Amino acid sequence: MMVQFIHILKMTSFFAFRLSLFVLLLFPLSLSANKGKTEEAIATLDATIARKAKYQALRQHRTDSLKQIAQRAKGPQLVETYKELFTIFSRVQTDSALLYLNLLERLPKNVKNSKDLDIYISIGRAEIYAVMGQYDAAQSLLKSISIQHATPETRLYYYHTCRTVYGWMAEFSSVEDFQSRLLTLTDHYRDSIISCQDASIGSNIVRVDKMLTHGIVDSAIVISLADLEKALISLADLYKYYLALTATADIQHGITEYMALPTLAQLAYEEGDLKRAYDYMVCSMEDANYCQARLRAVEVSNAFPIIDRAYKDYQSKQHRMERIFTYTLVLLALLLLAAIFYLRRQMKKLASTRRQLARTNSQLETTNQQLNAANQQLGLANTQLHEVNEGLVRTDQIKEEYIAYYLGRCRNYIDSFNRFRLDMLRLAKNRQTDDLLRSLKSDELFQSQQEQFYIDFDEAFINIHPHFVENFNALLRSDEQIQPKRGELLTTELRIFALIRLGMTDTAEIAHFLNYSLTTIYNYRSRIRNASIYSKDEFEKRLMLL
Repeated sequence: MMVQFIHILKMTSFFAFRLSLFVLLLFPLSLSANKGKTEEAIATLDATIARKAKYQALRQHRTDSLKQIAQRAKGPQLVETYKELFTIFSRVQTDSALLYLNLLERLPKNVKNSKDLDIYISIGRAEIYAVMGQYDAAQSLLKSISIQHATPETRLYYYHTCRTVYGWMAEFSSVEDFQSRLLTLTDHYRDSIISCQDASIGSNIVRVDKMLTHGIVDSAIVISLADLEKALISLADLYKYYLALTATADIQHGITEYMALPTLAQLAYEEGDLKRAYDYMVCSMEDANYCQARLRAVEVSNAFPIIDRAYKDYQSKQHRMERIFTYTLVLLALLLLAAIFYLRRQMKKLASTRRQLARTNSQLETTNQQLNAANQQLGLANTQLHEVNEGLVRTDQIKEEYIAYYLGRCRNYIDSFNRFRLDMLRLAKNRQTDDLLRSLKSDELFQSQQEQFYIDFDEAFINIHPHFVENFNALLRSDEQIQPKRGELLTTELRIFALIRLGMTDTAEIAHFLNYSLTTIYNYRSRIRNASIYSKDEFEKRLMLL
């Protein structure tokens, strides 16, 4: 059954292809436009091409099994096995197909029906010559064959091969008289097929092919619609639909000499689907070269440069858009760096002002101490001045450390932004729009940065005020004291009053800084004030002295 199916598919594929062309060119768009089936067929074809290696492996497994059977088979079984291997390879790999014809020819005379098998071998060899583009050799061999003693099946095989070979020769002939003779021969063998083939879809295809050749359009329409009357898609899409089904069947059955896929590539090119057109053409060229089908290789090679050039132009446009996007991101990064440098400059100015103020206060304090304490307090004044200087040095060190720390955090933010950009660019290039939208909607990056911000703030504040938690709890009742959890430096309540200690007393500013609502900040402040052992005013004064 497998041999018969492949044989029928091989003999009728050319006629089915012409019928698809007829359906597209003859009919207007008179049926309801439902492209669902066509799109589904194209999607199935794309998936099939992606799994082509799997189907090739299945075909290889089938041929390996047949080769193992051939090693053990004898008599008629060996003949049928060689025939099946030839049938498989006739549209897959022409040199292997010729190999099994040669093996059939070398079988002993007592193993085979000599006359019919010799005819079959000659027909098969002529068919392979035609696939390889050696039309003169194929024609000479077909003329030398006498089918007087052939079985009906072999006779039908002969008529199909003659019709195919002469049809191909006529299609690619540029000499009018010679083409006319070839068309006459094609018509003759088409009639022979119709006369000896039972009624079926295959015979209907041959009849429609004959009617179209002779301009009998109305009758061809009747036969075609009888086979296609259950189709629910428009006739314009019907062409693509059946081409996609044909190409899918070719690839799934391991056939490498075909017409449907390169034709679909040209349609995709005309519709502007350059990526699909390019992939189809590459697949077609690989298979044509693998099969050594010179005619198909030439056809694909003629169309491939146009599609390849258009696809490269499309890729160039894509790359240009990517460069524009990249330049935009670089500009944003430069603006961010400029903002960082500006903030650093302002921080330096602020630090300088604070140092000047500290020095002025120190000088005034020293002068007052000298006037009030006289000579006996001079040593104490010097000691205090030394402690102040050490404090200033420590303050300068802390400021320098946190300037470097702040710059490092800015660098991390830039890196995080760049990684996010690269992820979005990768999703955009792969056209993963769902994943792109999902990533843009997610607040995971924001949450992680917010948590890291809390950690950085806690570490910076505790480094400046290492005893803040103990001193702050000393302002509260014993049953209301706050202890951070394991792994934490500050809780939310401690973080709020740490900001107040730093001079940020406005509730709205604190809420914005910590990313909490005004109500939340207000509730925290009220609860802690109520838990204090001091009045509200005294509590805030002591807080600022911690």
